[in-house]
Order: sequence, then C-alpha cells, then structure tokens
Amino acid sequence: MPWIETDMGEIFSMRWRRAASYGFSLVELLVSLAVLAVLMVFISQIFGSATAVTGSRNQRMDADAQARAVFGRMAVDFAQMIRRPDVDYFLKSAASDASGNNPQAGNDRMAFYSQVPGYSSASATMQSPVSVVAWRINESSAGGILNQLERLGCGLEWSGAASLAYSGPSGPLVSASGDNKISSNWPAAVSATQTDSRYENAGPQVFRLEYYYLLRGQSVNGTVYPSAASATPWDTRIPGRSSVDGLRDVAAIVVTIAVVDPKSRQLITDEQLAALADRMKDFDASTMTAPGDLKAQWQSVIEDAGNGIPRTASTALHTYERTFSLSPAF
Repeated sequence: MPWIETDMGEIFSMRWRRAASYGFSLVELLVSLAVLAVLMVFISQIFGSATAVTGSRNQRMDADAQARAVFGRMAVDFAQMIRRPDVDYFLKSAASDASGNNPQAGNDRMAFYSQVPGYSSASATMQSPVSVVAWRINESSAGGILNQLERLGCGLEWSGAASLAYSGPSGPLVSASGDNKISSNWPAAVSATQTDSRYENAGPQVFRLEYYYLLRGQSVNGTVYPSAASATPWDTRIPGRSSVDGLRDVAAIVVTIAVVDPKSRQLITDEQLAALADRMKDFDASTMTAPGDLKAQWQSVIEDAGNGIPRTASTALHTYERTFSLSPAF
C-alpha cells in the first residue's frame, strides 16, 4: 500500500529531525569544556593554597618545637648555674678582661659551671654534681655539622676523689694550683671549631645564637643605677666593677636564636646560611635597649627580599627570644 509506505517514511524522517534538534552544537561543547577548565583551575588553586597553608603551619610547628626544646635545656643549665666569685665563667663582654671574657663577633659562645649531669668516665662514687656546660654554633665541618647548635656537658670529680692536680676533662672543680679556668682546662668548651666527642647536637635547626644581659637595678653609695640591657656581664656604670664576680650584677640572661625547618634547610647552602647569619647583627646596647629589639632586627633581615635565601625557604625562617632569670648569687 503506497500511502502507508509514504506515511511511515515521513514519520521516521520527522523523528530523526526531532532527535537531531535535541543534540549539542560544536559551540556549546566548546563553551562547556572552557567552563570545566576554569572550574578545574579554580579547584586546583584552592587545594594548592590549602596545601601551602598546611605546609607553612607544619614548618612553623617544627621551628617552635625546636625552640622550646633548646630553651628548655638552657633553662635547666641556667637555673643550676654556680654563681660564686671564686669560679670561672667564659662569657662574652664588650671588652676582653682577665677572666677570659671577650667580644664575640657573630655567633656567641658561653661556658660555665652548673649543677647538672654531664658525661664523666669516673665512677659514680667519684662524680660530683657539678659539670662544665658549654653552648655554641659549630663553625667547623671537622667538628660536626656546620651551622648547628651544640651543647657540651663535662661531669667533674669530687676534689678529694683523686689527685688534686688536673688530669683531664673529668678533673676537680679546683686544681692544685687553684686554676679552675675553663679556657685552659676545657679548650673545646670555649671554641667554635675545636672538636670534642662530648659535644651533642642540641639544636639541629638553630643556625644563629646571640645573648646579652639584663643588669639588675641597684643603689651603690647613694647612686641609683636602673636596670638596663648590657653586652657585658657586670655593670660598667658602677666604679670598680670590671669582672664577672659571680654575675652579681646580672638579673637575667636573654638568648635570641634563629631557626630553619629541616625541609627548607635542604634548599639553603652552608654559605648562604652563614651569609644570612652575618647580616643578623650582634647585640648593641646603644641601639637595642629593650628585649625584643635584637629579635626585630633579625626578623627584618629574614623578611628582606634581597637576603640571598630562596623565597620558599626564607618564609620558613623564624626567630625566638627568651629571658632566663638567674637565681641569687652566693
């Protein structure tokens, strides 16, 4: 039946045209792909920002943990420091003196007697509760890893446990000659480069160390001397004061450190880190009159775009400062 075939052909043709009218044109497909690409870029940026924030927070947490550990160990050493006029100290000052105190450019060093445990080859019955404690930033590849904070603890013997003559790092507090000078008996304790197996890595992420003193306010012979920050461990304003003398003029020691997290440390060479440390000023009592001034100067160096450190690593550098109050002198 011809009319049936004609109608069926028209019906199929109409259905095909109707289906074709419901499809997407090439322009619509291109627009859809462009919108999808924009969304993917936007989502990737969100994830990238979240990852960067998380990474930065983790880096800060690592640096904070390192600073807490270092300051915690220092707090114990300072709290147990022996403060007597008849014992020796190796501390920095604005000028050299007979006790071995000296100006220290760059990273500071310190050594003193403290009632804390220290390594000793002597038997338990011969060990005294006193140790020689030293802190430094290692500056020799032969002495350990460069630009890392180290601590030395040498346990001492009782004076009557053996011959009074000094016989090594575990010798008595006072030798037969009366020499308890740290620089002559423990040369590695006052050196930034000399090796000693008893040095331990106390702050692998700490690359800069500086300290100064807060002098106590006091009245001497009717003259009032207010408290002040000082680069010398005695009050040079008071006539006759020219030595540590048991740190009787010092109320507290302020320690400032700079820390880099382990991942960022891999992006920085030893030369770059040393150059950055050189740009971080030493304490200057004429311009840094209050706690926080030195830390602020260091932070400005870190934030300087021309500091020579890769930007991704520079943002992971942090500075910390803590004030350690000292117990009264004997």
